[in-house]
Amino acid sequence: MAAPPGSVFSYSNTGMTLLGHAVEVAAEGDFVSYAYEKLFAPMDMDDTSFVVKKDTTHHLSRGYRGREEQELWNLQQLPAGSLYTSVLDLSRFIQTVFADGGEVLGEDSITAMLTRQNSHVPLDFDFEVGLGWMLLWQPLAYGGATAWHSGGTENFFSQLIILPEQKLGVV
Repeated sequence: MAAPPGSVFSYSNTGMTLLGHAVEVAAEGDFVSYAYEKLFAPMDMDDTSFVVKKDTTHHLSRGYRGREEQELWNLQQLPAGSLYTSVLDLSRFIQTVFADGGEVLGEDSITAMLTRQNSHVPLDFDFEVGLGWMLLWQPLAYGGATAWHSGGTENFFSQLIILPEQKLGVV
């Protein structure tokens, strides 16, 4: 380890991958199926998966290098950085967040997701982090607290930003 736990902030794709493995062990099944059954299907996110599904790629953005369209490919680290989704499906996720998690996530989960989890970390450089969300250092005066997450590969980039108090989100 580079530093003792809880002393330095470090975003970790490997940590998310280990969390996905823990879910597989607890669920006694594969992570992709579990995520679809327990999260995506109940939120009507039918075009969302952690693997490229050929029958839903028509909803996905196209990546280009110059004028040449690039092939979609599966990333190896699940669930870190490997979510394939559409703008419509992400808007359904935002609706779930704004409905305090509904029956899928629950209010306690949403509260934890949008609450700073690293306030006890002395070397976090004032970078506020919830569970799966980055929280802006200084809330927007006109909009209140702001939460966001981004992702990308060589050919794609996405950004999701929400103002929970205003129930406003942008994909």
